[in-house]
Amino acid sequence: MTEHGPPFYSISGGALKKAIIEDILGEVLLKKESDPANRKAALKDTIADKDVIHTGKKSRAELEFSDKSICRLGSNTVFSFDPASRDMAISRGVAMIHVPPGKGGARIATPAATAAISGDTLVRRSRGEGGCGRQFCGDSGSNRTDADRTCANR
Repeated sequence: MTEHGPPFYSISGGALKKAIIEDILGEVLLKKESDPANRKAALKDTIADKDVIHTGKKSRAELEFSDKSICRLGSNTVFSFDPASRDMAISRGVAMIHVPPGKGGARIATPAATAAISGDTLVRRSRGEGGCGRQFCGDSGSNRTDADRTCANR
């Protein structure tokens, strides 16, 4: 069960044990699960255990996971992930997520919809309170949504 609803797509593969912040532009805050206060994120910070990343206005961050998956977070984005389940959550904002082929995929939850990808790239925008924006996928992977069917699946 994710915080946004029940799982609908079986995700196999190893755990996404951690992510490293590889790029930062502008204001990027990190809230570690073990510390309730936000702090300024730094290059090479490690994200794990349901830590939360917040990007500010005109800001972005790039995360690289232990399986070489990449997550690029746009402005005004709130992002977290569960290392044990390969679940990612975008509470607000936009993220481009790339999972290399054969790495087991990932499930991406927003307040309006949940999508799953495997061996492909997904761009997902969440407006926070019920709007899902658009999602774009390449041709080689799989992608499904379980909630807002008005999102464009390609």
